[in-house]
Amino acid sequence: MLRVVYFSRVSDYIRIKNFRSFMTPRRSKFLTISGLWINGTIKASLCLIFLICGVKVTAQIRYKPGYFIASNGERVDCLIKDIDWENTPEVFNYRLDSLSEEKEKTIEDVKEFRISSGAKYIRANVQIDRSSQSLDKLTFDKQPEFKNETILLKVLIEGKASLYVHQQLNLTLFFYGVDSDSIQQLVFKYYKASSNTRGEYRLYRNQLWTDLKCDAITFDELSELNYTKKDLIRLFKKYHTCQDARFVDLDKDKKSKSSSLNISVRPGVGISSLSVDNSLSDIRDVDFEASISYRIGLELEFVLPFNNNKWGILLEPTLNIYQPEEELAAGVVKADYNSIEVPFGLRYYSFINDNSKIFFDALVVTGIPLSSEIDYTGTNDLEISGNVNLALGLGYSWKNKYSVEVRNGFGRELLGDFVSIDSSYKSLQLIFGYQISK
Repeated sequence: MLRVVYFSRVSDYIRIKNFRSFMTPRRSKFLTISGLWINGTIKASLCLIFLICGVKVTAQIRYKPGYFIASNGERVDCLIKDIDWENTPEVFNYRLDSLSEEKEKTIEDVKEFRISSGAKYIRANVQIDRSSQSLDKLTFDKQPEFKNETILLKVLIEGKASLYVHQQLNLTLFFYGVDSDSIQQLVFKYYKASSNTRGEYRLYRNQLWTDLKCDAITFDELSELNYTKKDLIRLFKKYHTCQDARFVDLDKDKKSKSSSLNISVRPGVGISSLSVDNSLSDIRDVDFEASISYRIGLELEFVLPFNNNKWGILLEPTLNIYQPEEELAAGVVKADYNSIEVPFGLRYYSFINDNSKIFFDALVVTGIPLSSEIDYTGTNDLEISGNVNLALGLGYSWKNKYSVEVRNGFGRELLGDFVSIDSSYKSLQLIFGYQISK
């Protein structure tokens, strides 16, 4: 039978000493029904979320209006799958209309493609230096080691002087072209200055000093110019303003790929269980029946600025209260486990539409007990210590404001300070969320 402590006063949240006198028959019946209702609610919520996943999961990748220019020069208007690439793609998928089948194009097939009001990529044959940045792979030669390649470049600034970027894994390379001339790499290379230090060859500063001539751009300014997208975009904008020349800013990142910090209040209830096994004697062995636990947390979610904001990093300090009781032959055993839990991990969103999305959590949970113990009648108590466990969650978010999640916490050892005693604390939680800041 599932049992739960009903709290009639705020002080009862931490500890209830007179449990038997508190549990009148009428109140016990009420709490049993409440516990069964909570258990059923968790299962119903989980089923509903799975149902939404099954019906709507195909909507998570959006096709957006765009176009591509084929190698023969033909322009094709279509719907392009918006992956929001962090690295420069080598292929992309598209549909001619919303009902047609999905097709694929590669760098050999197209000269350029663009998602409307979004990223634009062009094919270019360039001299490219892919020198490593790792010290153990560097050479004493600071000159670039160019190879001829055909690659896709993401357009950042398009105009009299255009700026491009090519990104693969940990390698970010910038390119430029002036007055429709051939596209060149802006050279920044690490080289081995000594056996354990590396030097920096910043040729790009001289390149830009030579090719972006303008009264507003000084040599001192270029001598401080960093090899970053932010600094280079600022310089190319300044050049066009100085030349009174038109340009197009295609840097989608600054417009829609900004990271964000979301703060949410996260109350909830759970069904928790605890088992204790003494390898030397079965006197202390106890299996607490599934009981209701309570939690209130504050979630900090850092949404990562790529892949259409589908990934987030979570930190969720939470007050968790679990106080079951079990009657053994030797007497009553009470667990008084009140803790600060700190889940930390990753969240992945699967978009359904503009208002709805499913999310999946993978977490490492650190449990910090607050004067917690397992109280045995007639024998020494066992003090609960801190430990970690893993947890997985599945949830639904509506309008980026409200959420519900079912989270399963795998076994956590609570009695690690006792060599001969093993324990396992498990929980299945129903968590509600309300976002208070974004």
